[in-house]
Amino acid sequence: STGFCFFDPTGEYSGISESNLDVQIEVVPPVIEDDDPFLGDPDAPLTIIEFGCYTCPYTKSAEPIVQQILETYAGRVRLQFKTFTLPTHALSYPAALAANCAAEQGQYAAYHAGLFTSQENMTPATFHALAQRFGLDVDAFDACVADERHKDEIKGDTLMGILAGVKGTPTFFVGDQVIVGPKPLKTFETVIEKEMNDV
Repeated sequence: STGFCFFDPTGEYSGISESNLDVQIEVVPPVIEDDDPFLGDPDAPLTIIEFGCYTCPYTKSAEPIVQQILETYAGRVRLQFKTFTLPTHALSYPAALAANCAAEQGQYAAYHAGLFTSQENMTPATFHALAQRFGLDVDAFDACVADERHKDEIKGDTLMGILAGVKGTPTFFVGDQVIVGPKPLKTFETVIEKEMNDV
């Protein structure tokens, strides 16, 4: 699939051609941050930065490929998932909050996967249910979500994506290369191998 969930906060671009979407802004490459957890070996030398949305079906469809990459390049590649919240997806922001609150308790990887598994039937009650399923301190988790403790971090990740030229989810940054939408494993392998050879 080459589709992705389009970032259109105002609805301004609904029903118009893509030629009208070219907005000239200075692109600022995304950076790795210590406050965002990693999937895969945290000490791996190559980092893929993914801007994704837990309620985007295209981000979900890319997940099996992401897992294959982390298995194929175990110890050599890690992934940092930055939540890119989409105003058109009602639960995009609450899901991002929940994932960050799970990370506080060391259950980020399991909760991250659980959100995608639950995507098609996701409701506001899903976040608490997943916290229970993964053995989190649910009172602390619920308080974290209610307080919107990670609001600034989520906004910061989304802004970083916008400044990096992200127009929708998922978008992957591998070194200087950008991959938009779910792509076959071979596409990622080609880019990863090039980046590794250039290091």
